[in-house]
Amino acid sequence: MLLLASTVSALQRLLNVCQCEQQYLDMAINAKKSVYTRFGPRYKQPCSSLLTSGGREIVWSENVRYLGVHMVSSKSFTCSLSNSKRSFYRSFDAIFGKVVHIASEAAIVELLNRKCLPTLLYGLEACPLKSADLKSLDYIVVGALMKIFKTKSKEVAICWIYMVNCPLPSVSVNNRRSKFLFKCSVSKNIVCRHCAECAK
Repeated sequence: MLLLASTVSALQRLLNVCQCEQQYLDMAINAKKSVYTRFGPRYKQPCSSLLTSGGREIVWSENVRYLGVHMVSSKSFTCSLSNSKRSFYRSFDAIFGKVVHIASEAAIVELLNRKCLPTLLYGLEACPLKSADLKSLDYIVVGALMKIFKTKSKEVAICWIYMVNCPLPSVSVNNRRSKFLFKCSVSKNIVCRHCAECAK
């Protein structure tokens, strides 16, 4: 469950309402597994803690994971790419180490497309990414292709990208973002439509 509010006091009231409904359903919030974070100019300023109906404190965290997307407390809404990058490296190294001597380069690139890139690109169409973030994602994939084709030239690896139908993450993210915003813009949910309009 994700709760959003403009102030900590408003978030506490929203939490209380949710807890009343949960009590009706014979459920309860697990304070040990719950965290909250802040976005905005005053995100570093100390503030009151959130409390459950049982008096347990919900701790503040700089990093929050929701549906596989890691959000970082900052002046504006920011997503962390470090976990996505680690997942990509983990899956690529596992695959490459097993098939490097028995599979062709085309087969390895296909495995990269099917197994590794989804872990890198998961949820990024909904994240506000800067050009530096997109370049860092491209760098990772270019490095993997350099390893597959046994070259130290980035230019050669980029040429192979177009030959083996392996688009750069920056291109994939932009395409996925366009589709995502279109789906939001035609959604029956007024919040989704509003977010799509704000993102344009």
